[in-house]
Amino acid sequence: MTERVLIVDDDVLVGEVLKETIGVSGYECQVANNAAVALRQLKENPEFALLVADIHMPGISGLELLKQIKSARPEVEVIMVTGAADVDVAIHALKLGAYDFIRKPFEGEVVLSSVARAFEKIHLVRENEAYRLHLEARVDQKSLALIEQARRLLSKSEDLRRAYMDILTVISNSIEAKDSYTLGHTWRVSRYAQEIATHLGWDDGRLEEIEMGGVLHDIGKIGIPDSILKKPGRLSTPEYESMKKHPEIGAKMLEGIDFLEPIIPYILCHQERYDGAGYPAGLAGESIPVQGRLMAVADTFDAITSTRVYRPRQSPEFACEEIRRYSGTQFDPEVVDAFFGAWEGGRIEEILSRGGGKNSFQAKTVAGHADC
Repeated sequence: MTERVLIVDDDVLVGEVLKETIGVSGYECQVANNAAVALRQLKENPEFALLVADIHMPGISGLELLKQIKSARPEVEVIMVTGAADVDVAIHALKLGAYDFIRKPFEGEVVLSSVARAFEKIHLVRENEAYRLHLEARVDQKSLALIEQARRLLSKSEDLRRAYMDILTVISNSIEAKDSYTLGHTWRVSRYAQEIATHLGWDDGRLEEIEMGGVLHDIGKIGIPDSILKKPGRLSTPEYESMKKHPEIGAKMLEGIDFLEPIIPYILCHQERYDGAGYPAGLAGESIPVQGRLMAVADTFDAITSTRVYRPRQSPEFACEEIRRYSGTQFDPEVVDAFFGAWEGGRIEEILSRGGGKNSFQAKTVAGHADC
């Protein structure tokens, strides 16, 4: 594939000289006479991998062009062209993300050397990304294979049940490890939910059930594309619709496994809302299994008190205010009351202060208060 270079210079002669100089090495070059034209060409032609731009141009300057390119298409490398008196400006350009700068009057060998080194970096980044995607695909395939293997081996044996849970926990870990922002999410949600359930009067058997439900509540994200799971920021409407499928995917994964049937409601219903505005089924009130109503409060408290890529974490006091505020709409009032019983006893803050546990999982992108 012939690599494409976009040259941006308001001086027609300089632009043509650069085009001829760079083109000698086999690159396909195109010239834009101002930054506005360059931005339009980059938008229309995503195959441009390298841009060579003058710093001083009428209208949008080369530095402003650099900022816009690095914001919209950070993978595009930029070499700035500057006069001998503009070294400080050129250094500033490097800090903004420029790969290199060339001084005027330039020599052909210097230009070609800079372009060649820029493409070496571009090719290395591409190779690393291709390897990462290949590795993730293999991990996902192996995870699915492990699930099927566990299904075949499963029996009533306690040892095999534990082995199956270990496999699912590893898969849950691998999903959450794709987001590097918050550690301990799954552990904390499980512990918060257990404390709330204690105040609801649940027995020890159901408290153990909560631990498994917490560990696996987001396991359906194995069926969500990495481009959505790892997106740094809020999701678009189509991306959010795709993310909303993860409770059903997770529940489907556990169907037919006798000892895991009781925890399916934790997975399937943790995104339902008390007022019926949640998903996947839009259930309301007590038609939502209590496991889902319980998990919704625990999940939300952790979402608010965890760091997100688009905002810092909020205080636990703020999280409490939000949970109280949405009691009766997003949350079951009875579960909210039990949450505050645990809060007043100091257990919620104690869990929060510990952060993670021996099974430290990583938190997910959130929409609103609760995790997607």
